[in-house]
Amino acid sequence: MTKQKLILYKMNHKLKDAVHLPKNALTLVTDEDIDAYEVEFESDFQASKNQDSTTMREAKNSVLEGVTTVFGRDSKQYKYVERNLRLEPSVVGNHYGVIPTPSQIRRLKENATDDMKKNGGFTIASGGVDSSSMKDIDDAIRFLIENGFEYGKDFSSHNAVSVATALIPEKIEDYVEALSPCPSGYGWSLNDDIYSDTNNSPSYGLECEETCHSTKLDYDFTGGTLEINLHTPSSEEIN
Repeated sequence: MTKQKLILYKMNHKLKDAVHLPKNALTLVTDEDIDAYEVEFESDFQASKNQDSTTMREAKNSVLEGVTTVFGRDSKQYKYVERNLRLEPSVVGNHYGVIPTPSQIRRLKENATDDMKKNGGFTIASGGVDSSSMKDIDDAIRFLIENGFEYGKDFSSHNAVSVATALIPEKIEDYVEALSPCPSGYGWSLNDDIYSDTNNSPSYGLECEETCHSTKLDYDFTGGTLEINLHTPSSEEIN
């Protein structure tokens, strides 16, 4: 029997994991997101699923033909193999069956939006997540998903803000290049919250290693987009 190879296409769009997203994250999904997902789902995904289903069906038939040749169609061996091929979950079924359809995602979003409205705009907090911080969590979740992270695998609602914040240092290189240069042989160092902040907004401090000058870096993930602002702090802001 010729070995047949399966494609087992993997969806690239972030909504492939929509069924695992918390309700507050689902409400951030746009119609444009779902439309883009549907394009990939109806083209590459469905074409691969159909081809793999055909490959699987041909492989099953080939196995049954071999069993028939060796033991006969009325044999207990044939009945055992046929029953298992018909009832047992397959590689193809397990792979493609977990991917939600575009219509499923639309229903998930609608249900999540309805629940959020009933709860006054917040998802009911649990496990120590404060509902007053849900907007920060929503924004961090959207930022991480946009950057290729998977909810439930790379982060959860409980650590989304800290995971997103941990990405800040590698995101500031372009900003540092625009700062006044440090003396030859020295660079900029990044420190958490070295300046006080009367607005309680998260911030980093950037200091020249020669300590000749410094600046403050404010950031947030509003709308799922990282916003960074740099300014030289006033004397009142410096500890």
